[in-house]
Amino acid sequence: MRKKASTASNAPCSPTTRGRGKSSEDDERALFYALAWLVWLNHVVGRYAEGGYFIDRFKTAWRRAKNPQLAVLGPCYEPLHAMLTGRDDVAELFVRAEQGVAGAEFHWDRAILLTNWTTYCLQIGDIDGARGHGRAAASAARASGDDFARACTLTLWGDAEESAGLRDRARAHWTEAARILRSIGARGQYAYAALRIVCLDMAQGAVEAAEKRLSELIRLADDLSADDLRAAAAILRGTLAFYGGRFSDARTIFAGVWDSPTAPLDRRAMSAVGLVAVATFGPPTPSASDDARMWMDRAGQALDRVREPLARRAVGALLDKLDAYFKSGPSGAIGADHVQAWLSDNPSLLAGFTGVLNGPGRHR
Repeated sequence: MRKKASTASNAPCSPTTRGRGKSSEDDERALFYALAWLVWLNHVVGRYAEGGYFIDRFKTAWRRAKNPQLAVLGPCYEPLHAMLTGRDDVAELFVRAEQGVAGAEFHWDRAILLTNWTTYCLQIGDIDGARGHGRAAASAARASGDDFARACTLTLWGDAEESAGLRDRARAHWTEAARILRSIGARGQYAYAALRIVCLDMAQGAVEAAEKRLSELIRLADDLSADDLRAAAAILRGTLAFYGGRFSDARTIFAGVWDSPTAPLDRRAMSAVGLVAVATFGPPTPSASDDARMWMDRAGQALDRVREPLARRAVGALLDKLDAYFKSGPSGAIGADHVQAWLSDNPSLLAGFTGVLNGPGRHR
């Protein structure tokens, strides 16, 4: 039986010091996780050439390593790298990695593998697969004894359940994830779990609860100077204003995200969709039709540049629905019941609000 590695040494972003008594195998393991993190970090910031360079270094490092553990752990990260680079053998890599690590005591790495597999299944629309892998990921994380990993897996398992329309189960997973993340001080990750709960509150008509939770998250985004979180929270705030018929407020909030130089592209695409909705269903104005067409075009152009599949699907679903309303020539303000229906009847629509969480042990 392979020796179980400690949770701390498993973390790709954990500091590992070199010194007397540290074996070359420990050094190889430290390099392994450092390279895994550098791959993900470079892709997140759009440095794809650098990301490809670190993928090659990562592959060379674990394949040449003397540490026998890395022969098992290395394949656990190859499916993620294949997802990032658009390879067509992702499914095969997941199967091969799971066969290698199942039964070993590398529970932390297996939890990350299965969490990424959950994300991949969501991206390709395999909801049953996502639910099964999400459940297995949470079990592996529990076995690892790592609270952060458990919260991460619960968040993605909740995404899978929500995608199947099982929103009570999703709420339970997200609530537990948020509780864990808050207790360990992972405020940024807590916020993304809580954003999901805000979406459920809105979908179920619990406006007061949504507003209260969202106010907390907006303050947290400012405290953390977190641009993506700030934009995501603003979009939900604009949606609540739209929901309540406060179209001028909604227009101002959505336009602020669109004009923000720090808002990520998927957030700007969603804000443009919000501006289409305001122009189409808000109080009639002489320029409303032209404004709706302009924002429809801008939303489509932004969407064409969004790389992440779930965000593309979520934004595209809203854009298609608005386009259908627009082409049918609707008039007058849209009622709150329509907004609630849009949120309630579109599983995974919240991906456009909350973002997708994956990576080597870290959530977005």
